[in-house]
Amino acid sequence: MRRRRPIACMMLGLALAVVAAVPRPAAADEGDKAGWSVATDPRKRAFLQWVPVAGGPRQLLFACLRDADTFAVYSTGIPGVVPIRPYSRLTLSWGDRRWSIVGTVDPEPGNPRSTTFTADTDQDAAGRAAIARELLPVLTAPGPLVLQIDATPPIALPTRAANGMAGIEAALPVFQRVCFSP
Repeated sequence: MRRRRPIACMMLGLALAVVAAVPRPAAADEGDKAGWSVATDPRKRAFLQWVPVAGGPRQLLFACLRDADTFAVYSTGIPGVVPIRPYSRLTLSWGDRRWSIVGTVDPEPGNPRSTTFTADTDQDAAGRAAIARELLPVLTAPGPLVLQIDATPPIALPTRAANGMAGIEAALPVFQRVCFSP
């Protein structure tokens, strides 16, 4: 019994450290521009996001953390999304191309009227390659992409630059290189 307690404490500490290492989405970051953008860091991490208006909610955020073998998807600011237990499904599509992921929907911290979809998955190189085979055909479609969480009304995400919004054509190759290249 005494041996189990230190091991359990170590496992709990490790789990909390992993959770703390995974970035959590915010409704917006100061300086978020409208449209598609990508951010990278030296730890082989890439973040591809869609923001409908400058300083607005991050309606779609892909987080690829190669250093932690994690691929996550977040979505906030989608009208009509309610927490559904035990899971929710986010689907991104264009024409007959579809990609979906299962996650959870929770109230957004500090804003109970808004919810955030979260899907965190452990992905090694083979897992990222499988995601790339399904996701990239959707992201490279001429658009607009259709985002839907469960049975909410679909939302169109333009992929081309227009009206001051950045298109996906500059951000996607950077995300693809960092996340999906060998």
